[in-house]
Amino acid sequence: MKKGFIFYATIGITDGIITTLLFTAGEILNGEKNINLSLVIRLAIGVAFPNIFTFFVAEYTRLRQDLIHASRELNISSPLRLINSRLGKMILRKAIMLTLIGTTSGFIGAILPLLISIMMPNISWLPIVISIFILGIFGVILSIYIHGKPMRWFVAMVFIGTLFAIVGSTLHIVK
Repeated sequence: MKKGFIFYATIGITDGIITTLLFTAGEILNGEKNINLSLVIRLAIGVAFPNIFTFFVAEYTRLRQDLIHASRELNISSPLRLINSRLGKMILRKAIMLTLIGTTSGFIGAILPLLISIMMPNISWLPIVISIFILGIFGVILSIYIHGKPMRWFVAMVFIGTLFAIVGSTLHIVK
């Protein structure tokens, strides 16, 4: 897997799940069944939409910095020669592609806890537990990819998910 893909998919999915837990844990645990498909889609879009700007600016800036660094290493008189070349257009396309990956991943991560809540409305705590477990499994997958310690990653991701769920259930952002 390419470095940029896994990086933005990771950020997107993780951000989507934890932000949704933060926004909706109180309402999900409340069990009043106020979460419907319309709210699910609106929240998922609301969680993913800011990522369009954030991911694009971050990735495009990083890639442009790489071109500037390369121009200095190659003793090119001006970084604009590389930036205005085919490489400049290529980094723009790459930044757009990685932005789409991150934003889509954020949408998917945001929609998971909410869809589970709609599909299993009688067990109010189950969507929270499943979302936290998904974060843990995601941590294990990441640890394998980066040659880390799977159990540490599982525990860390479960801890973060639990923390966000507790804060979200306390704040009751969505009512």
